[in-house]
Amino acid sequence: MPADTAIEWTESTWNPVTGCTEVTPGCAHCYAKTFAERWRGVTAHPYEQGFDLRLWPSRLDYPLKWKRPRMIFVNSMSDLFHEDIPFEYVERVFAVMHKASHHTFQVLTKRHERLSELAPHLDWPPNVWMGVTIENKRWVVRADHLREVPAAVRFISAEPLLGPLVGLDLSGIDWLIAGGESGPRHRPVDAEWIRALRDQCRQEEVAFFFKQWGGVRAKSGGRDLDGREWNEMPQVTYATNRHKNGERVTRQRDIADSADEKWFLKAHSAAKHQILHGYLGAWLAILGRRHKQLWLIDGFAGRGTYMEGEPGSPKIMYDRAVELVEARHVENVGIRCSEKDPANFAHLKRVFDQLPSHDGVTVKVTQETFQEVAERFLEVAQKQHTPPPTFVFVDPFGISGVSLDLLRRLMKVERLEVFLTLMVRDPARFLEQENYAAPLTELFGGDTWRACIDAQDKPQCLMRRFQDLVLDGIADYALPYRVFEDERQTVLYYLVHLTNNDLGMREMKKAMMKRTGDMSFYPVTIRPPDQLALEVEEDSPYSSLQSWLRSA
Repeated sequence: MPADTAIEWTESTWNPVTGCTEVTPGCAHCYAKTFAERWRGVTAHPYEQGFDLRLWPSRLDYPLKWKRPRMIFVNSMSDLFHEDIPFEYVERVFAVMHKASHHTFQVLTKRHERLSELAPHLDWPPNVWMGVTIENKRWVVRADHLREVPAAVRFISAEPLLGPLVGLDLSGIDWLIAGGESGPRHRPVDAEWIRALRDQCRQEEVAFFFKQWGGVRAKSGGRDLDGREWNEMPQVTYATNRHKNGERVTRQRDIADSADEKWFLKAHSAAKHQILHGYLGAWLAILGRRHKQLWLIDGFAGRGTYMEGEPGSPKIMYDRAVELVEARHVENVGIRCSEKDPANFAHLKRVFDQLPSHDGVTVKVTQETFQEVAERFLEVAQKQHTPPPTFVFVDPFGISGVSLDLLRRLMKVERLEVFLTLMVRDPARFLEQENYAAPLTELFGGDTWRACIDAQDKPQCLMRRFQDLVLDGIADYALPYRVFEDERQTVLYYLVHLTNNDLGMREMKKAMMKRTGDMSFYPVTIRPPDQLALEVEEDSPYSSLQSWLRSA
């Protein structure tokens, strides 16, 4: 029978090795050692030798006998990468994990140097998660070693957390577990250390699991952090985690669009919404002078609001439209929002059902794809001699659901412009994985994206290839705005503005881009005062915008 466990982030334990030795401060009050030493000298007890290191070859085949798939913590009573465990034995453990592919195995070590030494010589099956313990800032270096391991999921256990993890780099990390120490001599954890890790995980889209506050007993302090439990897990699809040439690649986590962890507002999304808010204000105000009706389309509307109540793009569209109608800058605005995910759509519908109706702003929310809502729009536009000016916001999770052919047909509509999120970080990491081939080919209208597989700067290559395709007969202008995900200026995606219109606003944008080259955002808009004259967000009467219009 499998050894079921009360450890919150796993289901069972498997100990083909028991016993260990202390290496860092996190080991000082080791629960495993305390337990094992109780039985030292008890004849025939599994821990007759206390916490001395011991190999158990007879236990190697245990997971093969467990038929129900389960999450298994490997060596909860030891460290698989202990320096006294022969490499051949570690290989045997990995062979079992490979064979027992119906289970998920979680391996955790404090011995990062031996992990780095052995990892290149091990066969890493996709059902093995590899983690390191980091208890204080002295050991954040373990994350650097972990990043070099070709595991399907990489995780950090910040338990027992003994201090703030200053300088922790979460790039390439999928999951972080945090918790305080338990036991009679437990060292208390500071809530701000935990919050800092949670906030960093939310910022960098790393799953966060809060295990316990700790105390005399593990459950003494409970598990609530700021009014709730945090039980996020890395959701993965088990595709290969190696290139065909054998080189390591970082694993992607496949998170459902409706998962709560996707709906905490990140800094880069806040910056994107700031741009949307400011630009819509100018767009509605200026085009509203000449046209009685304007249309807004949000093709990937999502939930409408975020977990803590911040407005999403559909709500920003609505609020901005109401503001401009009431200020008499525009007479009527029609908004169409589509969202294909059932759970997100239900949330989105509730958001708009609770809003007051407005004579000058009409909203239609539908459960359908961007392709479907765009096709409906094109049918209506073709029947009208002069359709209203239209702004289309295309902001998908990932790259699926947007085709170059659809963008081409949309851009043929007079006075229509598109604001598109071009995700490049993950595609650049996984260009050779088959699950990316179809959506990339659809987005690029062919396989020109494959030229970026060997590019030194893959994200920029993808953007340039896409920009060249769009400028070749689809749009007169394709203006890219870089969005960073972190202070290291790792490009997460590009916001690409597509337009054919020769109105002064478009000329202004063209002139602005000639001066700045691009605009970059992390975690808020960067506006060099000697380069950029136009504020991204500006209230009526839009003085700098009007200045640009007069000079364009």
